[in-house]
Amino acid sequence: MLFMNIQSLRNKTDNLEVLLSGLNANILILCGHWLKNSELTKCALGKLKLISYFCRSVNRGGGVAIFSNINLSSTNLEFSSCIEKEFECAISIFKSDEIKFAVIGVYRSPSASTNASFLESLKISFRVWQCGGSLEIIPCSRVGHVFRKQHPYTFPGGSGNVFARNTRRAAEVWMDDYKQYYYAAVPLAKNIPFGNIQNRLELKERLKCKPFKWYLDNVYPELRVPDSMDVAFGSIQQGLMCMDTMGHIVDGTLGLYTCHNSGGNQEWAFTQDGLIKHHDMCLTLMKNQPGTSLRLRLCNNSPNQKWQHIENNSMLKHATYDWCIDSRHEKTSGLTVEKCDINSLTQKWKFSLNRL
Repeated sequence: MLFMNIQSLRNKTDNLEVLLSGLNANILILCGHWLKNSELTKCALGKLKLISYFCRSVNRGGGVAIFSNINLSSTNLEFSSCIEKEFECAISIFKSDEIKFAVIGVYRSPSASTNASFLESLKISFRVWQCGGSLEIIPCSRVGHVFRKQHPYTFPGGSGNVFARNTRRAAEVWMDDYKQYYYAAVPLAKNIPFGNIQNRLELKERLKCKPFKWYLDNVYPELRVPDSMDVAFGSIQQGLMCMDTMGHIVDGTLGLYTCHNSGGNQEWAFTQDGLIKHHDMCLTLMKNQPGTSLRLRLCNNSPNQKWQHIENNSMLKHATYDWCIDSRHEKTSGLTVEKCDINSLTQKWKFSLNRL
């Protein structure tokens, strides 16, 4: 087992080369600092059940947990003999290309800014795949992530602002013309300064990284890219609240949640043929009767998925029946359809959509 330091990799290139040249380790771990003898309890050796722990003295509240179950296609890979040889083959590949690994796969230089290390996994995925690498799941592997007790960096302007800045940087550097869909879904990002990305673009050119279309075609073909049938993207508002999937997927009910202008569960597309879509899911009328909860179903262009936006009274009316989307029972049944009532405030909806 070999521990390496990546925090100041450029200053330790020589050490890295010397160590890798005689590498005969089964596991390579990149750490933020050189491992000290007093910290050996943090190594996951053998079959130890407990590595190390600490007890929080104050219980923290709030926060959010998000789980998204996306049905992706799978491919059975034929593994080479290097897997049976305790990754000797994989290590030799890494050994001959450690500089490219360092350029593509580690955090940005700490000298860039105070919060430069705050990097989303999305950006790592983009640049690894587009620049000749791959992210793979090794069968029967066990991977753990032990978090620090506290962040080693700051969040100028708040974590939300830092996240928006870095996400916009990822879009500007890696998504090419497809970034327009990101800005249409998250219009707030257009107002976030993202700094100078010239060195990132030069790196992308130097490594001969593939375009984002290649990523969509070869890495994530299941992702549906909006087409010309999508009239606009954005949120559907009722006062300070927005129509929200509440994290539900197929057959899930919908609700209202405080508008956050960052897409996600509040990202909708309204199409020319009357579909109200969240990715590949459409708002669907399940029964032709009042009080029926709306559901998210795979879009099939059926009459039960066709809607009209009556702009003069801000109502969302079913294209066939005299039912309008209503929030009066949202707390108990989610969004439902009720007989259209021009005076009902629970049937008033404002589209905050952005055309491509």
